[in-house]
Amino acid sequence: MISWVGGKSIHTKWIIPQLPEKETYDVYVEPFTGAGWIYFKGLGISLNNHTIIFNDADTLLANDWFCCVNRREELLEECFKLPPHNREVYMKIKEEILEIDSNTIDLGDLDIAVKHLYLISQRFVSASYNLPKPSSGKWERFLLDLDRKADIFDNINEVHNMDFQEVIEKYDSPRTLFYVDPPYYATESYYMHEFLKEDHLRLADCLRNIEGRFALSYYDFPELSEWFPEEKYPWYRHAAKNVMGTRKGKKIDTSRGGKDIEILVKNYSANDALSDAKKELIEF
Repeated sequence: MISWVGGKSIHTKWIIPQLPEKETYDVYVEPFTGAGWIYFKGLGISLNNHTIIFNDADTLLANDWFCCVNRREELLEECFKLPPHNREVYMKIKEEILEIDSNTIDLGDLDIAVKHLYLISQRFVSASYNLPKPSSGKWERFLLDLDRKADIFDNINEVHNMDFQEVIEKYDSPRTLFYVDPPYYATESYYMHEFLKEDHLRLADCLRNIEGRFALSYYDFPELSEWFPEEKYPWYRHAAKNVMGTRKGKKIDTSRGGKDIEILVKNYSANDALSDAKKELIEF
């Protein structure tokens, strides 16, 4: 639906089959929701009787999702007033958004959500506010998705703007599934919200001590095998197209055709993942 750095739009087909059967959990939590592709492009239609929790530390993004969930009709009405691919309007809104102190935003601010969504639904580069070509149709597609996925938005119970550890501890239980997609190690400069090495370590400590289950997305880095040894935490590897270019401190392995190895670390066995009969994904 939106452009956001680290979005999993092209990864849903292999990630979702690695998640546990929906009957084995009651609460689904995304501590780093970002663009929310795992939910919107696969899980959303099937988790009708689950408690769904979105969270993001980026206040602007959390406010966007809060308004999409709780003020969707008003949001659509205001969004339709804005012209698509209008450079003058886009640049004016960009200046207004860049001047906002995110610490002053209360979740549910409709005006800010409309303006921020106008920017991020149309931009080329997910970590900036670059305006795309006029023919791209991104704004119209976003509004169409927002309208036709009403039932999926209605299934979301809460949207938070909390630290990841707070939200994990708040909703942890033996019947909770966390899909965890943090800023990737050594790519933190691509993100608007600061995430330090200490935060990666804090996340690892937190996940190792929960009662629920987690599926954690990362690229490989030396500390990962120390924090989550494969003999204890199953790893699933998938070769994926690099969409971020050469990342800080890491070169692309050109022998794989510009692809990187995505890793999904889990604290449950393969037997808990989706059965072959239930691997068919619903595309929207």
